[in-house]
Amino acid sequence: MKICCFAGHANVYDETMADKIYLCARTLAEEENVTEFWLGNYGQFDRYAKTAIKRLKKERNIKMIAVIPYVTAEWKDKDFAEEYDEIIIADIKESAKRHRPFHGEKLLSYYSFYIFCCYRFIW
Repeated sequence: MKICCFAGHANVYDETMADKIYLCARTLAEEENVTEFWLGNYGQFDRYAKTAIKRLKKERNIKMIAVIPYVTAEWKDKDFAEEYDEIIIADIKESAKRHRPFHGEKLLSYYSFYIFCCYRFIW
């Protein structure tokens, strides 16, 4: 089992991004035997990744797993839970709540064999 995760800025607006992610993810699934794709759910890049992996799930036997930093009302929503094969809660109680998303990303990077990154800065 190989895992791929995603990390990127919340404000990435590129209409071709989901297609780019899909093509790369398909290659990883076919050539590198990646079977799990771990996703966050915080910004536009995560939405592009989710769109791409949902598309790939229609073609390949893969898992789409949500990794969230802590439980909120949104995460308990049945519709949200049904979109994923599994939900991992990276609840780090000893850290301040505002830092927990970073711990979720650390969890993603620790277990992943591949990481899609998309960071854009405007100076």
